[in-house]
Amino acid sequence: MRKTVDQKKRRGGMRRVLAATAAGLMAAAGALAAAPTASAAPGGVGYVAFGDSYSANPTVAEQLAGFTQPDRCGQGADAYPVRLGKKLGMSYANASCNGVTINGMAGPGLGFTADRAAARGQLGDNTRLVTITVGGAEGWNLAMPDRRDFGVINGGDFLNYQEFVNRMRGPLNTIRHHAPNARILFVGYPAVGNDRGEVCLMNADVPPELGTPNIAAPVPTNATGFVNKLDNIARDAAGELGYEYVETRRPGTGTCEPSGNRWVHGLIDNQIHQMMFHPSANGNEAIAQITADYVR
Repeated sequence: MRKTVDQKKRRGGMRRVLAATAAGLMAAAGALAAAPTASAAPGGVGYVAFGDSYSANPTVAEQLAGFTQPDRCGQGADAYPVRLGKKLGMSYANASCNGVTINGMAGPGLGFTADRAAARGQLGDNTRLVTITVGGAEGWNLAMPDRRDFGVINGGDFLNYQEFVNRMRGPLNTIRHHAPNARILFVGYPAVGNDRGEVCLMNADVPPELGTPNIAAPVPTNATGFVNKLDNIARDAAGELGYEYVETRRPGTGTCEPSGNRWVHGLIDNQIHQMMFHPSANGNEAIAQITADYVR
């Protein structure tokens, strides 16, 4: 009985947390792909990024500015695809957007954004590299906090290998149709929480000479299990779906770490201007470097 009561308390607490954080994740859920970051050459640019808010990753100001664009999609000038394109020395376009889902059941679909990128001259025969970070947005919905689609609060109870594969086939075929010469990488989500399944809502860095370098506020959540399950399934499905999986999870880089090690920031920390629970500047750099090393 005590276990049941504790579980109810945890779920109630996390419903409030996720309801607050979902606003940032879903602010542009009806958005389309964003304008090209670099000039689009005929037949497509060398590298095109697709995905949800983890690869779009605008700051709060950039997200608000995106509402003035025709597609209402803001993107980060420092997002990992931007850093990756520069590291590889390729012409690039970030066609990611907040709220994008795999097949459009819970937000704009991956295949739809690929069609938009092709229509804009971003994706084409000249495209040699495509990255995808998608699936996380399936878990978020303000109207149904206990189940949007894959069910982040329930730890991904509705997410399974075959469902993921079935959903991914169509969008991947669309991308390959537009960019037949492209190498496709699924870039996984970085670690959000710690090894105990907790995320930290608040971090306060303390000078080392005063003691502990970081004061954090850990909260148990099923969101970490959801993201880990999604990453594991995306990794395991690589052979069947014909893409390459890039592992970006590293121990000691989640929301509960000191700022120098933190790849994903919490609700209140030294990067409050960015969307909560999204890659920090350190995270953008780390994901880009890991992917660049993999490509090379």
